[in-house]
Amino acid sequence: MKNENKHYVYEHIRPDTGAVFYVGMGKLRRAWNMHQRNKHHKNVQKKLKNIGMYPEIRILKKNIPRQCAWAIERIIISLHGLENLTNQSTGGEKSCMGWIPDEEYRKKSSERMKEVSAQENWRKRKSEEMKIKHSDPLYRLNMSKKLKGKKKPEGFGEEVSRRCSKPIVCLNDGREWPSAVTAAKNYGLSGRNVSSVCTGNIPHTLGYVFSYQQDAAEKLKNFCPPIVKPAKRSVICFTNGKKYKSISDAARDLGISTGNVCGVLSGVNRHAKGHTFAYFDEGM
Repeated sequence: MKNENKHYVYEHIRPDTGAVFYVGMGKLRRAWNMHQRNKHHKNVQKKLKNIGMYPEIRILKKNIPRQCAWAIERIIISLHGLENLTNQSTGGEKSCMGWIPDEEYRKKSSERMKEVSAQENWRKRKSEEMKIKHSDPLYRLNMSKKLKGKKKPEGFGEEVSRRCSKPIVCLNDGREWPSAVTAAKNYGLSGRNVSSVCTGNIPHTLGYVFSYQQDAAEKLKNFCPPIVKPAKRSVICFTNGKKYKSISDAARDLGISTGNVCGVLSGVNRHAKGHTFAYFDEGM
């Protein structure tokens, strides 16, 4: 019970005018701590410092329970008037959570942020800043430690994908998809490659061409399907007489590297660990 009655209510006063500019509650050295304060409080501190002064501290009530301190804090703030103080809330329990913006303020902030983020220079600068930050090994290590062991809620990935995704169109067949990931799963492609085709970083992925929905109509007018060579060629191993669907399958089955198999097929090497190969259509 003795530890509960350790809070107090205090005021910060401007010595140049004698006016109270902040009312708070706390314990231990909170009243004398001038660092962890809001920007309005710090502005007053700066003005006083410029004229060689420091905020005066007055303890109104001490050795009281927290609930009592909150109640007194609210009363004192209402007596002075919130508009005459640097406090950002009316006190009480809400003050522990800091300033809580109202709906109007959040709406204005959202509109301002949309205007700023729409500027090309702002996006470019932010992109460069993030690239520099993520290139720092220490930053990546710290982020890894923070995220390690944290489990994301069920359906987190799908929800992020839904919010961030843009509808796309496959120009090959004209089908529309809600996101690059959805299209990639349907065609058996990489989601990253589908996104790269949409942004123009690569012309196609395994012959499929995609576009964001808003650009699809214009691109379909002059669309011509790309000619794609088969990604995989069957190979035959003369040592065991087996036919493999791809170089990777042959290398995996025989326990050798794909580079060695390719070396034999291209004529650079005579054999790979005693095995000789040829493309199936050429070997037959």
